[in-house]
Amino acid sequence: MSKPNEDTVPILFSPPMWEQRISLVKKLLLSYRVREICDLGCGSGKLLEEFVYYKGMERIIGVDLDENELWFAVDKCIPGVAGYVNIRKKEMKVEILKGSILEPCDKIPFQIQAVSLCEV
Repeated sequence: MSKPNEDTVPILFSPPMWEQRISLVKKLLLSYRVREICDLGCGSGKLLEEFVYYKGMERIIGVDLDENELWFAVDKCIPGVAGYVNIRKKEMKVEILKGSILEPCDKIPFQIQAVSLCEV
């Protein structure tokens, strides 16, 4: 029996690697009790949606170049029924911005608490 060629053997992660990354970033941000996050290269908002119902979060900012993906991020950041059941004591501000991580943006506060670049 011949040894399999490394080029043809798929490497599978379970759960998928992107889910593991998001999970780890979320865990780290929660451990530091982050109240503000700016996700540069947010894509469809997979990380942002993790914080929509987190009562400690006060501000979520997502930035990406792909306008089509940003519409998915907007959709994921709109609270559903759980948003009406679990009422916040403090309002959370959500901003989804079209832009490049290479260009300054005056809409992002200079002293935001955390910045992530998960899949960039």
